[in-house]
Amino acid sequence: MVFSEKIKKYTIFSGLFFFLFVLLGILFDYINPELSADFFSNIQQQFSFVRDFNFSTMFFFLFFNNTLTVFIGIFLGVLLGIIPVFFLAVNGFVVGLVIGRIYPTLGFFGVLANLLPHGIFELTALFIGSALGINLGMVAYREIKDGSLSVKEIFRVIKKLEFPEGNLKEGYTLAINGFLYIVLPLLFIAALIETYLIFYIV
Repeated sequence: MVFSEKIKKYTIFSGLFFFLFVLLGILFDYINPELSADFFSNIQQQFSFVRDFNFSTMFFFLFFNNTLTVFIGIFLGVLLGIIPVFFLAVNGFVVGLVIGRIYPTLGFFGVLANLLPHGIFELTALFIGSALGINLGMVAYREIKDGSLSVKEIFRVIKKLEFPEGNLKEGYTLAINGFLYIVLPLLFIAALIETYLIFYIV
């Protein structure tokens, strides 16, 4: 599957925007270590139930959550690209906080060993999925601007899955194909690697 130059540019933008918030998360942890520690502790408590998961349950949990997040970002990208950009910011910031928390214990190479193996696939899927969602938002914006699409029609797409003929429908076709044939396999591999690391390495 070949993406247009716009999708490639949006993918690069997604990556840069994500890593900007990773840096902000690391900086926040450095400036506010106590607040960061509380936040990190709350995250651990919220997901403490996963400690009882077996391999297959953990894999499904990771795969389902990541898939749902990226899918929502793509599908709701039609809202001027706000949702995928928001997800990038939140995920980047949280990753930055996690890095800030574990770096003193694990060091640089320890952080890489924990995040890089599955992160390569997961982040690639996140960036491509975000790019597809942002593209939908830009298509919707251009069509609203030239009067060929109304705000009501956008909400009709979200509520009733009624796609008006034209660039927006083509954008959703591209997004669905990209999700099924590129994003989903990448998330599958990422969840498999992360589950393996949790059970047999970490």
